[in-house]
Amino acid sequence: MPYTHYNTDERNALQAMEGMGLPKGYMSVILSKHQSSIYRKLNRNGSGGVYTGKEAQATSEQRRLENKPSPKTDDNALMKEITALFKKDLLPDQIARRLKVQSGKAGFNIDPLQAYLSGNGERPVAERPF
Repeated sequence: MPYTHYNTDERNALQAMEGMGLPKGYMSVILSKHQSSIYRKLNRNGSGGVYTGKEAQATSEQRRLENKPSPKTDDNALMKEITALFKKDLLPDQIARRLKVQSGKAGFNIDPLQAYLSGNGERPVAERPF
């Protein structure tokens, strides 16, 4: 079974099944999740031995916010350099490769670069000729 995040309905169903005292194996079959995933969810998000779907969802959303990578758009010098390269008709992947070589870092994500350039009053990348 491939891993997918639990959604609100699955968390609420897990809460109801836990309240009914169903075995974890049955819960895993009903939710199409691995049994170990059920145990982890109940242990990780149960406060005071009681699992609450609403609290678990809020905790999960908070964890995602805390672990979300911060955008590089706070670096004004970098954004000016990207904009200047874009105005020279370089494509985002070319800009990303150039920045990677210049910085010596392992990689540079192109998606935020495209979003920045497209949202900055410039032509979208898809409209640029090859």
